[in-house]
Amino acid sequence: MREILDDIVSEDKRAAEVIRRLRLWLKKGEVQQHPIRINKVVGDVLKLIRTDLISQSVTVTTELARNLPAVTGDPVQLQQVLVNLVVNGCDAMADCNAPERRLLIRTGIENGSSAVIVSVTDRGGSIPEEKMEEIFEPFFTTKAKGMGLGLSVCRTIIAAHRGKLWATNNADRGATFHFTLPVAASDKESVTTNNGIG
Repeated sequence: MREILDDIVSEDKRAAEVIRRLRLWLKKGEVQQHPIRINKVVGDVLKLIRTDLISQSVTVTTELARNLPAVTGDPVQLQQVLVNLVVNGCDAMADCNAPERRLLIRTGIENGSSAVIVSVTDRGGSIPEEKMEEIFEPFFTTKAKGMGLGLSVCRTIIAAHRGKLWATNNADRGATFHFTLPVAASDKESVTTNNGIG
């Protein structure tokens, strides 16, 4: 019981820090510059929202490239982006049967570039082609209780990190959200040797 309570306190503190740093950043437009291992960001986010995933019967599979080069930025802001994309993916599958609620999170090197790429794939509905860009506009939402700020804020954060965020529909069903982040200058030489998924 004590371990469970400790986990709850730890996750609450982490969530509070995400909110505090995001509010501070939105006020000042600042990005903290730290070397970041994106696979660690993925792991931290999955710990942070583990309870939500269990309560919604969502299974998450990860395909994380080994020995990825570092990126530069603010880990809390990048956690916020990934949390939003995962939560959106869960919401997209809310009407699916429990066994179909599967998310796939992948990391790797974007083909032909010096950028790390992160993708979140859901098994929900597709995005109408005419709304593929509109979903990133402020106050656009498909949710009954949504404010339409999540994806807009995410794109702003990724742009502030000199990356890009976009969406594609899957060949069979569902959608995938991708974002890229430039490799830290100190790690650029290692990009050509780290293209595999591990």
